[in-house]
Amino acid sequence: MTEYDIFISFADENEAYAVKLCEALQKEGIKAWCSAKNVGIAGNIYGEISHALHHAPFFLPLISKHYQRNWHKIEFENGCYNKAPQYIIPVAYGVTYKYIENNPIFTLIRNIRLVEANNISVSKLAKLIAARVRNPEAPPPPPKKLLMSFIPLFLLESKFLLSLVAAVLALSLYKLLNVPSENHSQPALPPIKKDTLTIADSFKEITKFLEVTIDFDNPNVDKLKVINIKEDKTEDYLSNDYKGLMVLNFILHNKGNQDFDIAYIKVEAQRNNEDLYFNSRAGVLRKISDTSQEPNIFAIEIPNEYPNTHYLYAVTPSFHCPREKQIVLPIVFYQKKQNNYLLPDTSAEFVVHFITVQRTYALSKSFYFEEGALYSEYQ
Repeated sequence: MTEYDIFISFADENEAYAVKLCEALQKEGIKAWCSAKNVGIAGNIYGEISHALHHAPFFLPLISKHYQRNWHKIEFENGCYNKAPQYIIPVAYGVTYKYIENNPIFTLIRNIRLVEANNISVSKLAKLIAARVRNPEAPPPPPKKLLMSFIPLFLLESKFLLSLVAAVLALSLYKLLNVPSENHSQPALPPIKKDTLTIADSFKEITKFLEVTIDFDNPNVDKLKVINIKEDKTEDYLSNDYKGLMVLNFILHNKGNQDFDIAYIKVEAQRNNEDLYFNSRAGVLRKISDTSQEPNIFAIEIPNEYPNTHYLYAVTPSFHCPREKQIVLPIVFYQKKQNNYLLPDTSAEFVVHFITVQRTYALSKSFYFEEGALYSEYQ
């Protein structure tokens, strides 16, 4: 049993309506969480919001013209990132579909059917939402078509559609890390003082930092690029368990005017074209090269029991990227079957994020393995 069923996110100007909706949902037997009702005087509002947002399976943003401050953006994106679409219930309050379409804050929900609260009673709205919460695995209703009537027919060529799909996927991955900061002066990420981390320790420690990681006010935020992935089958410097596997050399170019230090790696593993961002786990990042080898080679195990997952790792010590230089970061991806170390199965595609102490990041293109070879979008 979950502590809460649904988290209501709202602007202060709409507090009265949010409270009415929360109370109406509670009358329907739904455990709704609303900061105006659940955070008491002198309560730790940030801590309680973070706790409820993480533990409530459903996320309900009450979208109005006031729902646009930086705090709303952070709360909205954190609420959407790790939930499947059927667990997000956007409610339009005093705004139209056109408003949602034209506001870049709401990119993450443009393919999710909104519930309009403009011409419906609070009690009826609560009944609609409660029905959805009670049956979360039912297929969600189709999204409202926002753009098709404005697209000329000549744009429906296959090449355009492929480009559009690629652009949307790229934007979605970009937004995955987009948690804006209030200002550019926030402190750097504190280091984790361990050579290897247990799964429990790394998940607890890494997620604490990833919630506030990327500083989009930094003029160098997009200057670290993954420009290629090269496979290397040289085995002389690999420890015995990993011989026969493939070393992927991630070639990064620091085009900025400051040095970066890679402190975290996030691997997205998608299998069988299922929804992304369904699960999050931490893992142990191991150094597997001979100690004289420079740079170190890291090994990442990809368990095969989780269909679509984020794997989070800490790089200790951090990996230095000098300004205006290219560097190579070698990683071995593997699955362990009985006592054998093998390449990941062919049904999985991967994207890798490199997150720096300076709160910037680089994002790789997708890649996969098949018949002992690497296939990537760089080829």
